[in-house]
Amino acid sequence: MSVELSLKLRPAFLETFNWNQEGMTRKAFFTWARKQRVPAVRLSEHQWRPLRLGEPVTRVTIESFSEYISDHLRLGKFPVAEIAEPSELPPASGRDRRDDSSGGVWKLGWGRLYSYLISGWQIPEEAYCRNEEDIALAARIVVESVGYHNDHTLSPEKARVLGERIMRRTVDEYIDLLLRFWKGDERSVLFATIDENGEPMRVGVNVVVPLTRGAYERFRDGQMEDMDIRPEDIESPSPFVHQNAVNERILPDMRRAKAARESAQIRTLAYQYSSLFPLVYRPSVHPHIITFAGTPENGKRLESYEYLPVGTRTRETGMAIYEFGKPGRKKAGAAYLKAVSSYMAMRASIMLGQAVLRHEEEQLEAGL
Repeated sequence: MSVELSLKLRPAFLETFNWNQEGMTRKAFFTWARKQRVPAVRLSEHQWRPLRLGEPVTRVTIESFSEYISDHLRLGKFPVAEIAEPSELPPASGRDRRDDSSGGVWKLGWGRLYSYLISGWQIPEEAYCRNEEDIALAARIVVESVGYHNDHTLSPEKARVLGERIMRRTVDEYIDLLLRFWKGDERSVLFATIDENGEPMRVGVNVVVPLTRGAYERFRDGQMEDMDIRPEDIESPSPFVHQNAVNERILPDMRRAKAARESAQIRTLAYQYSSLFPLVYRPSVHPHIITFAGTPENGKRLESYEYLPVGTRTRETGMAIYEFGKPGRKKAGAAYLKAVSSYMAMRASIMLGQAVLRHEEEQLEAGL
């Protein structure tokens, strides 16, 4: 396996550059790279600390940093060749890789024990769309999946053609939509991944976009659908989200690792809910999810998770719109208890996921 070429900031640059200037924050830099840089790129936020310490990082991180301080912040001219030098080492991860095996899990202490327990919840960097090429791949996976699940005998190319017909949009049109979602919040479009011989393998795509209340209500009432969503309709975090796609990638053998692939999609979906909803431990926050039954398989999934049809359909494709939220008093007896149980389980899952994400954010801020 080839080692990715890496660069590191030169010692002379590190000694003279003022990191305390306005705009020189981790969040500002990485948000600019994804939303304003041309072409847009998704960088790992764990590269920030190694970058500042002069440790090896990816070439695109250095190139983006050079553009950011030169062209965006206009702090001067800082070409890559002058501020950075090649490194023979692979890019640093920025994560804490200390070995805990010497003392065992029982010697970690409560803080480290918590970190140990939740480490399996994190999604890998490969789950994120890094650039517009990844967005295009995500769109193709979804469209091909829609076609395939209507006819399992089709090749990926023929499945794409059928998927476009069913979705009433071309792949290019869907790419444009996912690009709007991604620029609104990078967590809106994620790949589900599994481990394949020690490397993450992309096996599906999840699309969940946070909406303003007004956009959500128009969607629920059938006045708008996904292709109508514009940047001003996206608000993150939001108690109102639209679940647009949960689709598996078409593989040569669809029976292989099916349970692992399904688990990966559920885990990724849980991550999106936890990161896109406001903190749900607050009693005033009531998560709502609006979606549609895009395929028969998705319809079954919705029903198993207590989604309810709202009585409207998408304007162009005629798909039934479903909603999941706080149960109303229209239900009674066992049906009401079942709905409440599902809703409370969802809130509890999101609450735990948000605790995990908060812990991860604290580690980033601490430079771990």
